[in-house]
Amino acid sequence: MNLDQPFEAFWRTWPEEFRISARRSSIFARYQRVAAAYPGLVNQFPEAVRRYCEARRRQGRAISVIGFLTGGTFAEFSCNPPEIDGDGWFVVRPGRPEWSAWLGYQRNHHGQARVDQIVRLKRFVTPQRWPEGYPKQEAAE
Repeated sequence: MNLDQPFEAFWRTWPEEFRISARRSSIFARYQRVAAAYPGLVNQFPEAVRRYCEARRRQGRAISVIGFLTGGTFAEFSCNPPEIDGDGWFVVRPGRPEWSAWLGYQRNHHGQARVDQIVRLKRFVTPQRWPEGYPKQEAAE
């Protein structure tokens, strides 16, 4: 099978332990559908995807290539990709969709002093993009 160059770049970006070579053809077919629906986006953020996969693996919640392409993860990355640091942690800053949810979570679990500290630093680093029990939001406050 002669796979196109963008798919090859996407495939190489994915951590090897999450590539299922036997399913490469079906993954390529799904990749083509996603690439047609979102031209240019599927390969726009390979490094962020790699770091995200690494972070998920460290958390014991690995994500497969097929899961990324078919689940809500790709849509979430394509609409408003998260900022991910070199260690695979999500970086939450003012203006990010996650900012308000994390401030609410911190306020409810750790108090206003913690929120004030985060606001002063204008940065919060976390292993997951959204706090448990808080709705994902399209826009930040």
